[in-house]
Order: sequence, then structure tokens, then C-alpha cells
Amino acid sequence: MQGGLARSVACALLASAVVVSSSLEARADEKDLVLDVGGTKLEMRLVPKGSFVQGSGPSETSHEKDEEPPHQVTITKDLWFGKTPVTRGQFAKFVSDTRYVTEAEKGQSGGSGWDGKQLTQKKDFSWKNPGFAQGDDHPVVLVTFADATAFVAWASRKTGRRVRLPTEAEWEYAARGGTTTPWYAGPAESDALTAGWFKANAGNGTRPVAQKKPNPFGLFDMSGNVFEWCRDVYVPYHDGVAVDPDSTASGGNENERRVLRGGSWLKDVKRGRSAARYRNTPGSRNADNGFRVVVAPSDEGIAPGVGGTASEFAPTSPLGTGTTPTPLSSSSPTAGVAAKRGLGEADAAANPPEPFSWGLLVASPLAAAAAVVSWMLLRRKRTPRPESAATPSAGPTTRVGDDGFFVRAPGVAAGSRVRYEATVNGTQVSDVVPLEGAEETFVYTGSRPTGVRILEVLPPAAVDYRTAQRPVEAPPAPPRQPPPPPPLPAPAPAPKTAPLQGLRSAPSSPSIAVAPSPPARTPTLHGLSPADETLQAPAIVVAVVDTSSSSSVPVAASSGGDADATTLMPTVDADAAEPFLGTPRAY
Repeated sequence: MQGGLARSVACALLASAVVVSSSLEARADEKDLVLDVGGTKLEMRLVPKGSFVQGSGPSETSHEKDEEPPHQVTITKDLWFGKTPVTRGQFAKFVSDTRYVTEAEKGQSGGSGWDGKQLTQKKDFSWKNPGFAQGDDHPVVLVTFADATAFVAWASRKTGRRVRLPTEAEWEYAARGGTTTPWYAGPAESDALTAGWFKANAGNGTRPVAQKKPNPFGLFDMSGNVFEWCRDVYVPYHDGVAVDPDSTASGGNENERRVLRGGSWLKDVKRGRSAARYRNTPGSRNADNGFRVVVAPSDEGIAPGVGGTASEFAPTSPLGTGTTPTPLSSSSPTAGVAAKRGLGEADAAANPPEPFSWGLLVASPLAAAAAVVSWMLLRRKRTPRPESAATPSAGPTTRVGDDGFFVRAPGVAAGSRVRYEATVNGTQVSDVVPLEGAEETFVYTGSRPTGVRILEVLPPAAVDYRTAQRPVEAPPAPPRQPPPPPPLPAPAPAPKTAPLQGLRSAPSSPSIAVAPSPPARTPTLHGLSPADETLQAPAIVVAVVDTSSSSSVPVAASSGGDADATTLMPTVDADAAEPFLGTPRAY
């Protein structure tokens, strides 16, 4: 009991420390925010709310049809935007902390990396090896929409803030920075090359972030270097005024595309225009695809998983600690941009800022932690349990994504597997997948699944039915050959037949002449003796004689008959057919 209580107190204090440290990140000018995410820093820049015209008309340079119609959009909330795309070093910290495996590393086909001439899909290509050299200050590439979503969920848990991807409207508003020219750096392509990396000036690969001049909001690489994933599903624009437009709901269409913005080192300068739109399947893993994060204001609510509604976030703090997210800064982040909104000095004097209390900032989280510990102690006293009772562990839970689902299995041993079933595009599927050791494991199904159920959890020692080996059976012994048949017995001597005597032919009636049987010969194993290939049978009919037209010649009978007896034999024509010999005896 004491060990469990100690762990609970430690978790509560740790959660309080995270809230306090993240609250101290806002700088004095209130336009910059630095988030400590698991030991890596995310530098954020305040983007004040406002309105702009999204899209472009036919008169704009390199205009494309899907940018129409230009329409008025209002962003009603201040946002903190990442100053740069997420870097390779930041993503590596996320992978190290969670043991996350990207989709390019999971699949058998790998990702689309640079082969020296073009993007080619190979097993060896992933965020670790895009086909060109990268440092920790380069933007991470070869990440899918799901990979980016996993990163922001991790950042939400680590910071207690609502970290997410921007919507398409938020991205274009931040990229323009109040400008109306095709590129935020100016109206010409030469201006764009001063602000971003493209095919014309990047070479064969990404460049370190923040090397070009920022846009008016202080954001780097919003044009060029890498495309950046947005939350929105790619849909046509609609005419009319829009307020905080959000097309993030997935329709489950297998042809669904997600929006990417900003252009890249691989594309022409026109792809880096502020209005230029691009899209790809959520599972695309290209060497010019990256992402940038946004920290939403506190009035959007706490991160989903605790009380939110979106699907791409995880709990912001350890479950059961009772901590709540704090505002983005110790004082209102909008105070620093009051002048931009037209607030006069009289308004500022009428609403002076409240005095800041460091003691209250530190004491409030500690008091919340103390309340949690007290509640746990009281609960232990009221509900005693025998020491032998097993502590039930929460079973695996799932949450559905656009092309797969996440499995969360707290307390399950590393290396375990889960068997699931789901319906994908109307077809029921079932499989066994390994848990990757992270807090959540993503299972790729290709399309949005429904009816996902975890059927069982297989321990690490269990054998996966896909890799189980059949026992090797010895080949059957060849059948024994039957013994050779015994030699055929020698046939008995043929009986002697007495010749017919006194045979006379009747008029107009054929007569049969029978010759006496010659001595029988002994056959060999192959049938007949070598001396005679023709086996003669006794009492062989020699000829059928028509006495009306042929003459008969008396022939002396062979051995076995009377020496004086004669047998009538016909005269055989040499041109006649061979006489019928009858049916031979089989040996």
C-alpha cells in the first residue's frame, strides 16, 4: 500500500511540475512561446485573430482553378504557430520517447525517397533516410498524416496544452501575414526565392529551417522547403463569408485526400504561393512532406481523451491526477497585440491588468495535487481490499482514424499482440498485430474502419498464427516391391488325336480335312523355344475344302495313326489366302 501511495504522490507532483514549467514558458513580449516537449523545444509565435480573403482570382500569377472562388474568412481566435516546420531532431525525440514506428518503416514498400533523379519508393527510404543528407535542424520528411497526428498527440500529453495541426484556412491566414500578393515576400518569383527553398535554389534535398527571411508574422519556411500537412480533407471552396472553416470530418471515402500547403524543395516556385493548394492521400510518405504544429487557445477545451471531441489527441495529463490545463500564459496573450486591434489608451486604462502573483501560480497546482492525494487516502480507508486481491487492469481501447485505428493497452506487457476484427469498405477483416510499446499503436487498414473490436490479448510467449510452423513430418517409406512371379510350369504334352479315316466329300457340301497333331514343343520364359517361333496346336484345321470345285490328294497320316490310313487333303492354291489356323492355346 505504501509503495502505491508513494507512486501516486510522485505522479501528482510530476503533473503539477509540468503545468508550472509550461506556464513559465511565455516570454515577456507575449509574442513568443517556447514549449518543453520531453526535452526538446518547440518555439511558437503568436498569430492574432483577424480576417482575410482566402483563395485567388484568375488574374493572379500561376492561378489554379481550385483556388476559386476567393472568399472572406474570419479567424476568431488567437493561435500559437510553430515558428518552423517540425525538425528531424524534434521528431527523433518523439520517436525515442514513445518508440513510435512510422508508416514508411512498418510497410513492406517503404517510402518515396530521392534516388538522385526523382522520388522513388523503396523499402530503405524512411524519415531516417530520405535519400539525401539531413541534420537535426532540417525539417522532418517522409511522414504521413497519421505520423504527424501521433506527434501532436504526444506533444499534447507532454505539455498539457492542445497541440494540433492547423486547418487549411488557419494555415493560409498565418502564411499571408496580412499580405495580398501571390507570395508573402512579394509579387514576383524572384521575391519568393528570397523567402523559401524551391527546385531553382534548393538543390537535391531539404535545407535547414529558418535560413530565409520570415513572413510578417515572424514565421519561417511558410513558402518552400517542405509541404506541410493540414487537418482538412481536400474539398472545393464555397462562395460566401466563412468563420473558422473546418473540413476535418472524414467521409470514409477511399479516394479521400488531405490538404498540404507551402510548396517544397522539389517543386517550382508557383507551388509556394500563399493561395496554392495541394493534396495527397493520408498515407503518402514523400521526401518533401512535413508538418507544422499549432497550440490552440485554452477556450477550445482540454485535449480530447479527457473531455474533447476531436480524435487526434490524447489525455493532457496522467489519468486520476485531477489536474487541469492552464492558460497559454500567465496573463492574456492578446494584450501584446491590443494596438493592432484598435484599442485606445482609455480602454487600457479602464481595464488595467491584474497584478501577477508568483505565489498563486506555484501554490495552485500544489494544492490540487494535495487534494488528489487526500482523496486517494480517504478512498483507501473506506474501501479496504484483501492483500491477495488482484488489481484489475484496464482492457485495450481503440479510437478510429481516417485509414486505420489506434490501440491503447495500458498495463499490457511489451511484445504482446492483440487480435481484432473490424469492417473496412463493407468487408469484415480480422488480424493479429503486435503492440509497439508506445502508449498507442496505430493499425493501418487502408480506409476508415467501423465496428472495431479487440477480441483477445496474446501474451509475448504466444505464437502468432501467421508465423506458426507446422511440424515437419518424415516422408513416408517407399512401398515394398512385390516378389517376382514364379516361372510358368511347362505345359503337359498335347494328347494325340487319331486321324479321321475314310472321309469322303459330299456333293455341293464343303468338307473339313484335319491333320494330325505334330509333337508339342516346350516354351521358354519368353513364350516359344528358339527353334520354332510358331507354336503348333493339336487337331488344327488345315483347310475348308469345297469338293465340288477342287481335287483332293490323299496324304499319309502322321505319327499316332494307322500307317495304312489315308486322309483326304485338298490342293491349296498358292495365291489363295493364308489358311485359318484356329485359336492358339495361351501359355
